[in-house]
Amino acid sequence: QAQLWYEAIDAYRASLDTLKKMGPATLSEQGDILNNLATVYANNGLWEESIRCYEEDLLLCRHLEDRHGEGQTLTNIGLIYAKHNHWEKAHEYFHMALPKFDPW
Repeated sequence: QAQLWYEAIDAYRASLDTLKKMGPATLSEQGDILNNLATVYANNGLWEESIRCYEEDLLLCRHLEDRHGEGQTLTNIGLIYAKHNHWEKAHEYFHMALPKFDPW
């Protein structure tokens, strides 16, 4: 099963490379791929790589003014820190995420 995870990582990386070549019109899709890639990394214990992908996705969400995406990504980063018992860091990210879900 580990081999399948690595195949998924390779596929996501290839998709991301292709989307980047296609230009700024694909920024939202790039964010989706980064978020999925981060999840695969996290599921395999590759926490640093996961956070790196989430942080790159976070920049795209902010650029696109996607508040919900930004909130979700901040929450995902917080979950990574919580899984590693970095409670202060997790709280920081959860605290940043909360207002992003405010409909006003």
